[in-house]
Amino acid sequence: MLGKAIPWKEFEDSYCDHFSKFTKRGPRALTLRVALGSLIIQEKLGQRDEEIVMQISENPYLHYFLGYESFLMEKPYDSSMLVHFRKRLGAKILKEVVKRATTMTANKDKDDSEGNKGILKVDATCAPSDIKYPTDLNLLNEGRETRENNRRSL
Repeated sequence: MLGKAIPWKEFEDSYCDHFSKFTKRGPRALTLRVALGSLIIQEKLGQRDEEIVMQISENPYLHYFLGYESFLMEKPYDSSMLVHFRKRLGAKILKEVVKRATTMTANKDKDDSEGNKGILKVDATCAPSDIKYPTDLNLLNEGRETRENNRRSL
C-alpha cells in the first residue's frame, strides 16, 4: 500500500538533477525508487545500513517495493550507497514524500471506512498441517528408526 501512496515519478526528476553534472561514464545510477525505498525500509525496520542491504537481498517483497522486476540473487548495491542516498535526497524531498504518503494513506483509510466492499469467499478444503501424508519422507525415516530400535532390543 505504501508503494502506491508515493508518487515515484514526480520525485524522480528532482533526484535526477544530482546526476546532470556527471558524465555518462561509470555504472548506471540507481533509481529514486531504490534509493528512497531503501531509506523508507531502513526507517521502518530500524536497522543499520549493512543489515538493510542484507534484508533487501533476501526478501522478494522488498525487491517488489523497490521496483525490481525480478528477484536478484546478489546484493542490489553496497551498504555504503545508503550514505549517498541520504546526501542526495536531502530533507526537502524526504519531507515532501512523507507528507504526500501520509495524505494519500489517510484518504485511503477514509475511503475504506465508508463500508465493506466485495464478497468474502471462504475455502473449506483446508486440512490441519500436523497430518502426515504417505508421501512424507519423515514417515519412512521414523518407521526405519523404529524397526532398528526393535531389532536392537531383541
